[in-house]
Amino acid sequence: MCVHTRQGDFNNYGAQSKVDFTLLAIRYAHTRLRDHSRFGLHQSPPINITTVFLGDDPAWNRERAASLPKCYRPRLLPNQSRGEDMCFGIEQCNSLVLTAGASTYGWWMGYLMRARWEGNPEKVEGLDGEVFYNGELEKELSGGGMSTAWSRSNFPEDWVALRKVPEQANLGTWVESME
Repeated sequence: MCVHTRQGDFNNYGAQSKVDFTLLAIRYAHTRLRDHSRFGLHQSPPINITTVFLGDDPAWNRERAASLPKCYRPRLLPNQSRGEDMCFGIEQCNSLVLTAGASTYGWWMGYLMRARWEGNPEKVEGLDGEVFYNGELEKELSGGGMSTAWSRSNFPEDWVALRKVPEQANLGTWVESME
């Protein structure tokens, strides 16, 4: 599973990857992919999922990777250009978490990764080609002066829109699908 993060100029608009959403989205996607492998009878025992970080701020990604439990098998790639990140994501990722939904690089990475899996006889439904993204784009962008042209209608219907659920007694905060 690859995780695409974005900081840089997105910090000026409030559209950057946020720590809490990133970690919660990784947990959600990891659990969903692991459960699909276990209960979908695709593979038993459950698959091992490696979490690979891609994005424009290696230090930010390093901190997120260090905070994940070892069972997530977090990995960082050597400093790469955005194009190299995109190529890696398209060619090597089975699933993708977009933590900054307004990132065009992340969007195209997910779109082209999905295209790679379409019609592939080795594709495992519910595992290969899953794309998860922050479905609350309009809320994220509305206060930062960034174009609100980015909305859920710009994402393929089979991508999984996620939203952060406020903290509730004894449950903490989590992310759930908006499906």
